[in-house]
Amino acid sequence: MSVRNSEVETNGWTTFDVPNQFEDLQKQLATGSYYVQNVLDLADINTRLQNISRIREPKELLEMFPFFYSIAIHFDKVAITGRSQAVEILLRLTASEMSEAQRRIHIGLSADDRRFHLNIVKMLSCLLAEYIIRFDNDQTNKSSDFDMPAPKKGKKVKEAETGGKSSLTSDALRDKCLKGLCDILRSHIKPLWDSSIIDEQFVKSVTKPCYHLLRRQDIAKNPIVKENLPLILTIMINKFEHA
Repeated sequence: MSVRNSEVETNGWTTFDVPNQFEDLQKQLATGSYYVQNVLDLADINTRLQNISRIREPKELLEMFPFFYSIAIHFDKVAITGRSQAVEILLRLTASEMSEAQRRIHIGLSADDRRFHLNIVKMLSCLLAEYIIRFDNDQTNKSSDFDMPAPKKGKKVKEAETGGKSSLTSDALRDKCLKGLCDILRSHIKPLWDSSIIDEQFVKSVTKPCYHLLRRQDIAKNPIVKENLPLILTIMINKFEHA
């Protein structure tokens, strides 16, 4: 058994199957399929947030997925600073995984390598897609408009305008997740699927936040959404032959 294979199988699962509903990940839907055995409570989430910066390697997501999943489940109760920390780590892992996965695809993948990287790609995509929707639905930390990116200003000016408080908004974090999801799909990941046939549940997962945002009448105001949302749908149609 390879090292990569054992990292997964020692946890009693071999495949991350994207569910119909995000909450369905709390139950095992098939033999060997990943599921979240324990959803962390808010106290555990806050404790782990103190050490989240230690997460460096994409393979750590195999163990840390329940932490990011639990943040989504308790989304409204987790401070926006904590959610921001989680997003930054996910985006860091995304960049690292896309680089490594494409390198491995270029030199050739074993069956274990393919499954290993596919599981991580699916985990990252599933989390980012769900975070997009939950950030967009968050009414507590909304910006006044559909988050038009503000011009860059000096630190003192920003602090004066916000009264020294954080200028984090759920819209800004939603946009970061959307761009991260787009970065995944723009990468050369199709060979990770057996026979390059993309499973329907993955397609539904990554397009769900797009259709969610399309219902917004003010979507055209946001350049980040305006650029990345159509690109995701175009990639799913042209590259993955799905819509």
